[in-house]
Amino acid sequence: MESLLNGINQDTLYVSLENLFGVKKEIIEYYVVRHLFLLKDQHPSNIDLPHFLNFLSDKTKQVVMIPDFESVAISHLTTRVTGENLEKEPVYNLFDALTENTEMKYHLERVGLTFFKAGGKLRTLFRGNLVDWKSFLNGSEYPTAQMIINRFEGNRFSSADKCVNGFLFGGKIYENGNVRHILYLPEIVENMLRVLGEQKAINELTKVFKPYMISFAAPIGKIIFDGSKKLTVKQTRFRIIRYCLHYLSKQYCRSWSEHDNPIIRLIDDYSVQADQIISVQKIDP
Repeated sequence: MESLLNGINQDTLYVSLENLFGVKKEIIEYYVVRHLFLLKDQHPSNIDLPHFLNFLSDKTKQVVMIPDFESVAISHLTTRVTGENLEKEPVYNLFDALTENTEMKYHLERVGLTFFKAGGKLRTLFRGNLVDWKSFLNGSEYPTAQMIINRFEGNRFSSADKCVNGFLFGGKIYENGNVRHILYLPEIVENMLRVLGEQKAINELTKVFKPYMISFAAPIGKIIFDGSKKLTVKQTRFRIIRYCLHYLSKQYCRSWSEHDNPIIRLIDDYSVQADQIISVQKIDP
């Protein structure tokens, strides 16, 4: 995977930057250390990439440009029943995770939940009866029911939210407040069972599922930054390199926080295949 930018940790990032830029990692690290306050104390979008490229060009006596890397490592927090063979299993988008032959589908069937796709939406059966999630909008679980509807059916602002997501950099990603709750049970599973009043099933499944970090190679053209409109491939590469310099400067100063870690989403229908998986790590928070 020579065309992969791998930010699972600092070491892999420096090595992949060295390979992609064709510049020794010591020179890249020297730039980071020499310009710490230009990099860590401002928003990554304001980092001056021409300044970085000119520095590398001056040190190497050759023209250095942003490389055309094809993929980037994404670190994804998930809960699974077992860690065995996880590197051989796809990371499915939500619809596929609930309808394909997955362990999540198996365990939800045991508590009476099954699913099927229809008209671009995901329909739910509970103990054989079709669930109308909108019927719960008038109750105490209104916010949670609305979240389920947003993910399964969409709303007037967007289509169903079923995409795979993760973080640009590895590490203690479970410390990010957006995903910490996933340590105990897949969010959508807890949401559904809570709305249905199945607390016993939640308690039982929480004992079964354990957290893992799966890092995989995502094609540049398939990723979207959380909260941003779709960028071109070139714009995406530029933004990623800015984030890398920001990350490395904060790591050097020991001021990196997982709250700084950019959230990455894959396009809606995309599922990660097993041959894209780089590593699997069990999490012991």
